[in-house]
Amino acid sequence: MKKKVLPVLMSLATFSSIIALSPTLSSAATKSGSEKLTAVKSPVFSSKSLYSSGKNKYILHEADAVNRINNDLKYYESVVNTINKRVDEANKSGQPINLDRHLIDMWYVHVSTYLIENAIWKDNYKGRVVGLSTLNVMHQRYTDDKLKNMMGLTSKISDNSETRLQSSKKSVTPLHVGTAKLINDTNETLSLTSQEFSKTYATSHTTSTTQGHQTGIKYSTKFKFFVESGLELSYTFNWNQTKAETNTESHTFIATRQTVPVKPQTYKTVTTNLKLKKVEGTVKLFGALDYTLNDGVAKAYHKAPSSNSTIGFLLNDSNNKLPYGISNQGGLYSNKLNFNGIGIFKSEGVGSEYEVVVKEYKLDGTPIGGTVQTFEEDGTPIGSAKKLSTKSL
Repeated sequence: MKKKVLPVLMSLATFSSIIALSPTLSSAATKSGSEKLTAVKSPVFSSKSLYSSGKNKYILHEADAVNRINNDLKYYESVVNTINKRVDEANKSGQPINLDRHLIDMWYVHVSTYLIENAIWKDNYKGRVVGLSTLNVMHQRYTDDKLKNMMGLTSKISDNSETRLQSSKKSVTPLHVGTAKLINDTNETLSLTSQEFSKTYATSHTTSTTQGHQTGIKYSTKFKFFVESGLELSYTFNWNQTKAETNTESHTFIATRQTVPVKPQTYKTVTTNLKLKKVEGTVKLFGALDYTLNDGVAKAYHKAPSSNSTIGFLLNDSNNKLPYGISNQGGLYSNKLNFNGIGIFKSEGVGSEYEVVVKEYKLDGTPIGGTVQTFEEDGTPIGSAKKLSTKSL
């Protein structure tokens, strides 16, 4: 497992502020070998159990995150080991893994997987906004062979999860991505109104199982964003188990950053150099988005005509060219990009023409410009790139 995971993690030391959220969890798993992680107690978190029901908030500040850089590899390894131990126990006992206690472990593995697969953290902790989104918070680590193999997880996880979550062997439908934008540069928790968030960013997935008394499980996720200087994120997980009565549980995880001095901001026009290629029914997008952005937010949208959609944040360091991939019902998109800043790629299935829209925003969310370029499936540009005015954004 180390051979598969650690070489990648070594090159991503700066994302440790994400997966090193709980050294206590790492210590418990390493020292005692226990797989029963029922609570997390740390100066970072409240004294409440991370697995308890109800709405709980946990605050992580910049100093805590930076001080734990050296713990990321040990912590990540302990999470993977813990999950494998739980799966082994579940297989021996014939019982499914406890969903509630399994929740946070899956979350950490998801974040680690996503960063390895899709995001490069820029070596800059002060003031840079970093966006990150999730394809499938609960299921995809265990049903997607590519992710499973990449992480070195045993096949037992996929088999066990499929047995527990659904009666067939088909892959669980991925949850779509939720996103949110940076609103200001203070130590406030940056959030949208509940109505706007629910309408635009909330996703849900329902699946059923024939095992035990559970006749239905409903999951819903809300995922916002990260900020390097102190880890700004919001994650909400809700599920209800339907039988004679209905059990409802809600988990909320929020980390906020301390105030970061605002630097003078400069902006340059965003340019695109993107091409599309269709290979055996799979559309792949290659190219680069190059621009200079000291502070602020830049967003790029990739559009294609279809009813299905996926939205994802992207931050790639130009020196590390790991692929950023997003998938939906319409197909798999492998986006290999040089990208300094935040990008959102929105794909809406496989179509005959694709449009790339790159937009740039100030920290308050005000659009300041952008360009559009349309391509055919073979990568041929359709016309020339169009510069967008602020009003047209």
